[in-house]
Amino acid sequence: ENLNSPEVLKARLATLCKAWASVHPSVSDLVLINGKDETVVGEKTSAVHFWLFGVELADTALIIHRATSSLTVVSAQKKLDALAPFGSIVRGIPKSVDDNGQVPGVKQVVDSFRPGASVGVVERELAVQKGDAAQTWRAVASGKVTEVDVSVAVSVALGPKSPEELKICGQAAMMAVRVVQDILVGTVEEVVESGESQTHDAISQMAFAVVEDDSPYIDKWNKESGLNLLDGDVVFATVQSGSDCVLKVSAPAKDTPLDPQCILVGVGTKYLDYGATLIRTLIIDPSVDQRETYLVLLEVLDAAVAALRPGKTLGSVYDAAWARVTAAKRPELEAAFPAIIGYAQGLEFRDQVYSLRSGEKQVVEQEMVFAVVVGFQGLSTVLHTGKQTTYSLWVADTIAVRATCNETLTAAVSKAKGDCMYFLDTDENGAVTAPAPAPARAQAPPSKTPARRSSRGKTNEAAPPPRRSARNQRQETLINFEELKQLEVKQKQLRQKKVQEMMAWFRQLDQSSNGDQSGQEAALSFASLSAYRDPDAFPAGVRRNRVALDKDNFSLLIPIHGWHVPFHVAVIKNVATTEDADGAVMRVNFVTPETPAQEKMFPPLEDPSVMFAKEISLRSRDSKHLQLIMKSIRECQKKYKDHCSTPGGFTPSAPLQPRRGPQIQMTNLLIRPVVGRGRILGTLSAQQNGFRWFSQGQPPVEILFTNVKHAIVQIAHSDNIVLLHFCLKQPIMVNKKRTAEIQFYKEVGTVVEELEKRNKRSMDPDEILDEAEEERQKQALNVTFEDFCKKVESATDCGFKFDAPFRELSWQGVTHRSIVEVSPCRDCVVALHEWPGFVLSIPEIEVVYFERVDFSLKSFDMVVVKKPMAGKYEAKPVMITGIPSTHMVKVKEWMSEMELVWYEGKDSLNWNLLMKEPNKDLRKFCLEDRSWDGILNDDTEDQEQEEDEEDAVDPDSVYEESDDTDTSDDESVESEDESSAEEVSSGEDWDALERKADKADREDAKRRAQQTEAPPAKRQRQQRAAAKPRGRR
Repeated sequence: ENLNSPEVLKARLATLCKAWASVHPSVSDLVLINGKDETVVGEKTSAVHFWLFGVELADTALIIHRATSSLTVVSAQKKLDALAPFGSIVRGIPKSVDDNGQVPGVKQVVDSFRPGASVGVVERELAVQKGDAAQTWRAVASGKVTEVDVSVAVSVALGPKSPEELKICGQAAMMAVRVVQDILVGTVEEVVESGESQTHDAISQMAFAVVEDDSPYIDKWNKESGLNLLDGDVVFATVQSGSDCVLKVSAPAKDTPLDPQCILVGVGTKYLDYGATLIRTLIIDPSVDQRETYLVLLEVLDAAVAALRPGKTLGSVYDAAWARVTAAKRPELEAAFPAIIGYAQGLEFRDQVYSLRSGEKQVVEQEMVFAVVVGFQGLSTVLHTGKQTTYSLWVADTIAVRATCNETLTAAVSKAKGDCMYFLDTDENGAVTAPAPAPARAQAPPSKTPARRSSRGKTNEAAPPPRRSARNQRQETLINFEELKQLEVKQKQLRQKKVQEMMAWFRQLDQSSNGDQSGQEAALSFASLSAYRDPDAFPAGVRRNRVALDKDNFSLLIPIHGWHVPFHVAVIKNVATTEDADGAVMRVNFVTPETPAQEKMFPPLEDPSVMFAKEISLRSRDSKHLQLIMKSIRECQKKYKDHCSTPGGFTPSAPLQPRRGPQIQMTNLLIRPVVGRGRILGTLSAQQNGFRWFSQGQPPVEILFTNVKHAIVQIAHSDNIVLLHFCLKQPIMVNKKRTAEIQFYKEVGTVVEELEKRNKRSMDPDEILDEAEEERQKQALNVTFEDFCKKVESATDCGFKFDAPFRELSWQGVTHRSIVEVSPCRDCVVALHEWPGFVLSIPEIEVVYFERVDFSLKSFDMVVVKKPMAGKYEAKPVMITGIPSTHMVKVKEWMSEMELVWYEGKDSLNWNLLMKEPNKDLRKFCLEDRSWDGILNDDTEDQEQEEDEEDAVDPDSVYEESDDTDTSDDESVESEDESSAEEVSSGEDWDALERKADKADREDAKRRAQQTEAPPAKRQRQQRAAAKPRGRR
C-alpha cells in the first residue's frame, strides 16, 4: 500500500540515470545490493529503495540499466509479486540458492555484462553487506567487471526534493520541534527549577521513548500537529552540559549528572524515512562573555544560511560562516569552531557527499534540505559566583533551499537570546540579584510627627523613610545612562543589519521584476485577474443566452454569440440597471487602460491595435433577474477585495464544522464589538474548525481557525476583567459592521461603586469579605479561561497557540484616546483593556522611532513603521503617545531583546510627508539612502562636537571641575542637614522640612541633567559661568 506509482518510479529512474551519466558517463549499469542483516545499514542503498519503490527490499539485488531506464530485481518471489504494479519497468528474477551457496540470479546478471565493463556500486556499503546475494557478487564479479563508486551520483539525484518530499521533511522537522519543546527543554527547565539531580542519559531516553507503543504523545501530537508517531523515529537525542561536551550528533549521552549552567539539547528525527535536525543551547545565569559569544554564534548561523543558495559551492557556505567567526577577532573562537558545519538531509539522514566544510566543491541546488550545525567547543568563562567554568555552545536548524529565500523548517523553537537564557540569580546585565525580602507584618500608618525614642532607646513609632540625597539620585541617573549606552551599541549592529536586509530585499524584488517596479505591480495585478485556470473549472449547468455570476471564481458570465464569456469582477467599474416597458437593460462599464486609477493594472501591450471593451449592455424581459445579478456583482466585488487583502487568499465562506465529542465552551460571556442592545451574554464554543459565539435572539458570530492571526488570553491581575481577544486576518461581519478585532470577556465583581460605602472605615468587615470574594471569583475565572485555551489547543486542529501579555514588561501609553497599559506578548504588542483593542504584530514591524525624547519632558511618543506590502509602505504608521519617560529603558531593552531597530529624536516628525519618500523612489531609498537609517539616524551631536572642537576643554579638567562641584554639593547637602536640624529645634514641622529637601534635590538633579545633555562647548560656558563669584541673594 506504500508503493509509489509507476509514473513516479519512471520519473525518478530517469533522474537517477541522468545524474550518474553527468558524473560517470562510462558507467552503463548500477548495482545496489541490500543484505538481510539489519545491523549492517547501507544508507544510500536503502535510500534508493525508498526513493524508487516507497519501500525497502531486504536481501535483494537491484540492477539499474541506464540505456533502457529499466530495472532488474533479484529477490524472493513474494517481493517480486509486490512489484507487479510497476509492469515492464521492473524485470524480476526469483532468488534461489544453489549447492555452492550462491544465487544463480546474481550470476546471470554478471554474465550479462561485457568483460571489463564499468559497473556502478556504492563501495563503502557493498563491502560490508551480508547475505547470499552480496557474497555471490563479490565472488563472481571480481575480475570480470570494473567497479566504479557512484556515491556522488546517487547523492546528486536524491538531493533536490519534490513538493511531496519537502512536505514530509517539514513533518520530520515538526516532530523534532515537538520533541525538543515538549520533552527535552521542558524536562531541563523542571530539573533546573527544582534543583534535583538528573543524568544526561535519563533525559535523552525520554526523547527515544516518544515512538514506543505506550507513548502518551501518540494521540496528543496526532491531534495537535497531525503527526503519526508510528511513521516516525528518533535517530539521535543529545543532552550535554559541563566541560566534556562533544559537538557531534553521534556522541552518546553520558550517565553523569546535569550541570545546570550551559546545557546542549538536540534531536535528530525521521518521519516516513526523511530526516531533520534541531539543536539548541540553554544558558542559566550567563556571564557577559557567554552572552556576547552566543550572539556571535547566531550571526555565524545566519551567515551560513544566507550563503546557502542555489549555485553556490558548499565550501563557500563554510567560508561565509568562517568569515563571521574571524570578524569577532577572538582567537579562542577560531580554535573552537568545528571543521564541518552541516550536511544534506533526506532519505539519507546524513549525506557525507554534501558536507559543509572548507574547500568542498559540490554545488547547492534548489529544493535541497540541509542541516546547518554551528558551535563553539571548550570555551572558558568566569561566572557571577567567581567560579571559572568550561562550556560549549551548539545550535542547529533544518533549512530548505528555496528559489527566493531559504525556509527554516525548525524555526518554531526560538534560538533568540531572550528565549534561550534564564536569569535566576542574576539580572540581564549580569548583576547578582538580592533575594526577595520576607513579607512584613501589617502596621499602622506612620505618624506625620517625628519618631520619638523611649528611655530604652527603641523607637516607639515607625519613622518616615530616609530621603534620597542628591548624590544617590545622580548615581541612579548614571546607571540609566550606562544601560542606554549599552543598548545603543547593540542598536548600531541591528541598524547595520537592517540596512543590509533592506538592500537584499530590494535586490530580490528588483530581480523578480527585471528592474521595473511598476511593471511588477502591473504583472501582479494582471496575473491575479485569472477567471479560470483551465476549462475544467468552468461551471456546468449555465443556461444558454442567460447572464450568470460565478461567485466562487469571481466571474460574470455574459452570453456573446451563444457562448458564455467570463469577465472578472475586478475589471468591472460599475453596473447600472434601468427598466422600461419591455423589461430591463443592465449596463456594465469596464475598467480600461484609459482609467487613470487602474492604469497600472494592465501590462504594456506589444500590439497597439488591441482593443478593450468599455461597456456592454444587456437586455432581458426578466427585470428581477438583472436586479439580482447587479446586487450579486457588488457583493462579489467586496468579497474579492477582502480576498486580495488577505495573505494566502483566505476564504471566509468555509462552513463551520461541528465538533464531535465533549463540548469545549464557556458561558455568560460578553462580546466586543457590542451585538444588539445592552449587555448581551452568550456562549463561546470551540468547533472542529473554528469558534462560535451564540446568544438567544442574536445572530451567531463564527470565527474560523484559519482566519485567526493572533489569539490572546489576558487574565485578571490588578484589573477586574478576563478576556479572550482574536485578531483576524480578514474582517468578518458583526452586527452589520466589518471588524477584524473580536473580544470575549467577563467582568469580576461590581462595576458600579456604592456611594454609601465611601464613609465606611477601611477595615470594615463587610468590605473585607467582599474583597475576598472578588479575589476568589477572579482566580476562578482565570483558571476557567486558561483551561478553555488549553483544551482548544489540545483537542482541536486550531493550528495556533494562545498568546498572553507579559505584565512585568508593560508600560503606559495612549493608543486611541485614553491612557492604557501596553503589554508585549510572544508575537504581538497589545492593549486590550479598553475598546477598541490595540494589537500590533511584531513580525510586521520595520523600525520604531521615539519622538520627543528629552530629559526635561515627562513623556515621549513611539512611532512604529510597518514593513512594506507589495513593495509599498502604508501611508500612516502606528503611534503610541504619552509614554512616561521612566519607562524608556524598559521599552528599549525589550525591543533590543526582540532585535527590533529603533531611533530617537527630540522633535516630532511629519509622518504624512515622510512616508511618501520611500514610495517615490524605492531603489534610491534602499540602495543609496541606507533606507530608514539614512532618514532617522540623527548625527547632529557628532557634527556639533566637530564644529566646537576648538572650544572644547580638556576632559580631565572637566571631570576635576565636576568632582569639585560634587564635593561642594555634598557639603551643601550636609549644611542643609545641619540647618534642617536647627530648624527642627526652632519649631518647623517634619513635613515642611521634607518638602524643602525634595525641592532642593529636584532642582539639583535638573541642573545636572541639563549640564550632561549640553554639548561640550555649551557645557564649558556653563562651568565658566558657575565659577564666577556671585552676590548673595
